[in-house]
Amino acid sequence: MSEPKRLRVLIIDDNAAQCLGLSELLHIDGMTTYTAFDGVRGLDMARALKPDAVMLDVNMPRMDGYQVCDALRSSREFDDMAIIFHSASENPRNLHGADSFLTYPLPISILTDVLRACVRRRRPGQEAA
Repeated sequence: MSEPKRLRVLIIDDNAAQCLGLSELLHIDGMTTYTAFDGVRGLDMARALKPDAVMLDVNMPRMDGYQVCDALRSSREFDDMAIIFHSASENPRNLHGADSFLTYPLPISILTDVLRACVRRRRPGQEAA
């Protein structure tokens, strides 16, 4: 039996410490991570890398997380990409097509469980580590 594919996760957050810390935790958990510190750069990276999942902060300069999510969901090319908001903001009424909205702080085990579940829902049959 082959090894599960490592999840590829793009983290977009203007708080560099938060972004890099989350990246490190997900990397320790066996995922391949990429980081962007604003929505414009993050959207460009998502289009280029086509990761399995994008973790999005809500409040960012230049382009907020909702705008990034709307831009990705406007193209069928990204239908199988899981999008999870990860923010200190309260849960919105409209997820803008995202798969989940998590407020921090929360245990990394919950975050990784939700992340994997969202990827499985978008990509049925894909076993991911």
